[in-house]
Amino acid sequence: MKSGTEIVGILNAYDLTRSAWSAAELVGCSPETVKRYVAMRDEGQIVVGRERPTG
Repeated sequence: MKSGTEIVGILNAYDLTRSAWSAAELVGCSPETVKRYVAMRDEGQIVVGRERPTG
């Protein structure tokens, strides 16, 4: 699983390009990964906010 920061980057790249392939090229992952996270977001499964510091 990707970190919250990585997921935000993937979703932002997809929102910018509207293309799984282009977004994947921008963030350095596979188009299938982009599609998976976009689908999860669209289904309401992903809510990415600020990560809490540990410690």
